[in-house]
Amino acid sequence: MAVVALGIALVYVMRPPPIVASGQPDPFTVWTAIVVVGYFLFPVLALLAAALLLVALLLAGAHLIGSSRVAGKSGVRRDSKAHLLLIPLGAALLSGFYLAFTTLRAGDSMHIDVTPYSTAFAFVASLAIAAGMVIVLRLREIAIGARFVIAAGGLLFGALAIFSIGLLILPVALVLLGFGIRHVVRRGSRAAPRAAMAGTVAGVGVVAYLLVLIQPAAAECRANGGGSTSSGGLFGPMALSSGGYSLPNGESGGYIDEGDRVAYFSCRDGKLTDFHRESLPLGDWVVTTQPAATVGRTVMVVFRVRPAAGEPVPTDGFDFSLTCRTCAEPRPIVRGHADRSGTRAPGTPGASVTFAGQVVFPTAGSWYTSPYDGPIEVR
Repeated sequence: MAVVALGIALVYVMRPPPIVASGQPDPFTVWTAIVVVGYFLFPVLALLAAALLLVALLLAGAHLIGSSRVAGKSGVRRDSKAHLLLIPLGAALLSGFYLAFTTLRAGDSMHIDVTPYSTAFAFVASLAIAAGMVIVLRLREIAIGARFVIAAGGLLFGALAIFSIGLLILPVALVLLGFGIRHVVRRGSRAAPRAAMAGTVAGVGVVAYLLVLIQPAAAECRANGGGSTSSGGLFGPMALSSGGYSLPNGESGGYIDEGDRVAYFSCRDGKLTDFHRESLPLGDWVVTTQPAATVGRTVMVVFRVRPAAGEPVPTDGFDFSLTCRTCAEPRPIVRGHADRSGTRAPGTPGASVTFAGQVVFPTAGSWYTSPYDGPIEVR
């Protein structure tokens, strides 16, 4: 709570100065500062909530097991087996929390790729956390285990963030590791080294779990009408290039070039209205519209190709036309100009080349483009 209160105070104090001469009240209030701090601390608080829930579950399980413990060798064996059952139970709980948290975080404005790889990574990290905590509780060396959880997690996080906040975290983690090792040596029990190892495993699992929990969204729509993309972090497909568009009616969107396929997304009023992927064969031109073509609405006609080696590609742009195939004679024709777009230049190995231009379709039907004959269905 102290960290949250301090963050709110700092954000409020460092806010932009209000324009007094305008006669308008200062829009940056304490509630705004609370929202800003909450936005940045939400992943940490969510992870803390999951960890506290897991601790409560393990403690409750340990209490129930201890209350029903039977004296004797057979009783000790049954107690050990019951403790081991808490490990997969805790891992399943944290894995389920990851899936639920990702769904709630995405909402209706983001698309976050939940792949088998990311789910397996979350389960392994959850398994490490649960196993480490169960062993520490079992050995009754909570102080040693907690120190090594913080030290190991701090060292890993500091190494990953070495070029930013990691420079501040690494020295603290090294000091905590030194104190933890001294505590193990002074303790002089056989359980202390095992608790230290279990705490280290749990600390590494916490950082790994945090990484999968805050993975960036592949596509995100913002309240101001814009959209943004990312490469999907450690678990999503790698983006070779990306681009976006904005239409006069307030709609926006973009694409993410993933090599052999392209992801398309559309935004309206800060909400994600469409996200899908299409294959992009080598050397073939693919024509599509963003958003879906509708009569009387401005749309982007997108021409995209992943050129083969030595294949010529237009340098800047080209004029194009669209003709309605299913309309009665004389068939309507719409003309436009496609400009090159995207964040990487044509010729980048593996990246596609994209051209796009705005048009308005006057009637519904099946249309085709010239050049690069591509079908477009207009509704």
